[in-house]
Amino acid sequence: MERLKHKVDRAISNNEPLLCIGYQLPDFSLSDLIYNWEFTKPVYFSGSQFLGKTDFSGAKFKEANFYQAKFQEADFSGANFLKANFIEANLQRDQTVGIVPPSITYSLPLIDSALSETRNATSSATSSGRPGRPIGIPPRDFINA
Repeated sequence: MERLKHKVDRAISNNEPLLCIGYQLPDFSLSDLIYNWEFTKPVYFSGSQFLGKTDFSGAKFKEANFYQAKFQEADFSGANFLKANFIEANLQRDQTVGIVPPSITYSLPLIDSALSETRNATSSATSSGRPGRPIGIPPRDFINA
């Protein structure tokens, strides 16, 4: 647990993503690991196995990825997700402690929120507008040589 606590502290202190991909984690409460439960960078627990009671209650995640994570008992009550991926996560409802936000109980694709009016803007053309030569045809310089 000390290694996990150090990893979480370092990610929050250095404003870095938290990478815990494929971990096997025993019982833990986020409140035991850190005082500030706000993650401003992505958190990845993809493919991780939470082997006991897991408490993420009250945590704030800018982006959380729990793709294919397996939980025995999980508490996400009061947790806030700006963006979350729980596709193929195994949340055993009969063993879930507390309230799991409805948005994470479905296998839905990850969707980003719209970024102001830039989503409607068109980008400039990537070509010069002149037709190019077909593949396999040498440049004109080689033909005249």
